[in-house]
Amino acid sequence: MSTMTLTLRSASPQDAKQATALVAQYREAGNGSNRANWERVTALLASVLTVIRTGEAVDVSEMFPTGASGKPYHTAHRALSHGAIRPYWHGVVVVGMRNVTTEKRTVTGETTTTNTERVFIAPAQ
Repeated sequence: MSTMTLTLRSASPQDAKQATALVAQYREAGNGSNRANWERVTALLASVLTVIRTGEAVDVSEMFPTGASGKPYHTAHRALSHGAIRPYWHGVVVVGMRNVTTEKRTVTGETTTTNTERVFIAPAQ
């Protein structure tokens, strides 16, 4: 474990619009499962696009709550392999943190893949 500080932003409306179009195109091509959570796929893709465009992290903790379907870090990491997101995954990493402190637009915490309090999509270094 190490301590990390991230500068945060929210997924932008322009990236959400682009993500919506990309997911629609993906689905119209006959890809994906009828059991997929398309709302979450679209929101995660919007977050990924924002991170790549801005170089700042996006908090995705609400998309991957503790206890919903496994550990948040691992669930978020798996979600990046979705076919609609995969073309962009090289530009981002999943960061799990605990003992998180927030000050304005920055968060600092201990990185971890277990016992995660919050999960972020951050730029790949």
